[in-house]
Amino acid sequence: MPSPKGHAVVTGAANGLGRALACALVRRGWRVSAFDTDAAGLKRLEGELGLDAVRAVVQDVADRPGVGAAIAAAEAERGPVELLVANAGVGRAAAAFSAELVERTFAVNVLGACNVIAAVLPGMLARRRGQIAGIGSLAAVRGFPTNGPYSASKAALMTQLEALRVELKPHGIAVTTVAPGFIATAMVAGNRMPMPLMMTPEVAAERTLAAIEARRGFAAFPRRMAVFSHVMRLMPASWFDRVAKPYMLADS
Repeated sequence: MPSPKGHAVVTGAANGLGRALACALVRRGWRVSAFDTDAAGLKRLEGELGLDAVRAVVQDVADRPGVGAAIAAAEAERGPVELLVANAGVGRAAAAFSAELVERTFAVNVLGACNVIAAVLPGMLARRRGQIAGIGSLAAVRGFPTNGPYSASKAALMTQLEALRVELKPHGIAVTTVAPGFIATAMVAGNRMPMPLMMTPEVAAERTLAAIEARRGFAAFPRRMAVFSHVMRLMPASWFDRVAKPYMLADS
């Protein structure tokens, strides 16, 4: 990572993991532009950390022109973006398939991340340095019932980041994909499905930043959950169907 006082952008920064990431980056000396649609949450973050350390940017990452304008304004005020953490995400369990839910989930989790990457990438390429980190999920390894849109969107994001990692390395830009397990946030607060080895946002943020600081290409945690997820990826479909059955309870 660059020396302290660099400019980092964190999306989905008003709550949960994004908020914890913004706080941890500020403690490390970064100036953070915090993107989210939750204006009140961003205002609280500014009040806690101070305007010198963090600036709120109320912006929906699914709005590509708006994201481009917001990144340009943030760079004009705070300098070039040296680190992007594409964390913004949505997801909820639904007992019945909904095309509208799929559309919104992909708009934020996949296209939203790509919109922010597209906005910061030209500057990074021109400077031949920078780092992009994307928050995937261990849920991406298989299509979990009642959470299919979320699983599919995170799989799509992680595949895109994998390609970018190879493409951008010769240009001096590192790409880190992070795949955490369950994190105690509002997104999962109503879930009744099994959620083993739950982490706090603060623990997940520290593990995420450890991977970013080491410029690792991929990081999955907690370790036991990551190993189990790998096993699930290799399971025959009939075995996985039995393992996944408890997730049918998520929205019943």
